[in-house]
Amino acid sequence: MAKLTKEKREEMFTAWCEKSTVYSVAKRCGISETTVKKYRDKEKWLERQQRVNAKVERKTENDIAKRQARHVSLSQLLQSKCFDALQGNEAKKITPVKVKTAFEARQCIVDGVKLEREVLGDDEGRKDTQINIQVVYVD
Repeated sequence: MAKLTKEKREEMFTAWCEKSTVYSVAKRCGISETTVKKYRDKEKWLERQQRVNAKVERKTENDIAKRQARHVSLSQLLQSKCFDALQGNEAKKITPVKVKTAFEARQCIVDGVKLEREVLGDDEGRKDTQINIQVVYVD
């Protein structure tokens, strides 16, 4: 039997990762089940598949962490801008949120805090958590 090319062996491994049966790999790649078993064992597909899966999982976790950090930053920015609007701080005109009333500013802060808690997983099992912000008008 002639040695299979690297491309053919990679095709076999890919088929193995998609459906881990000797029969399915043999059928898809047009080779015998004996040859599939030989390369599966020789190239340690099970261990290789575990390494690939672990790498994908780490990348996924890293992507999720980056997304959560971005969402937290956005929710904190939202809270900050809405708090500025609530205080009537006209010096900070770069507000991404147009608020017209104290109630709208208060609601922005509440939404920002809820978003931050949700992103960080701080509200797990506490769906009834309330955020109380009192608006006091001073003349």
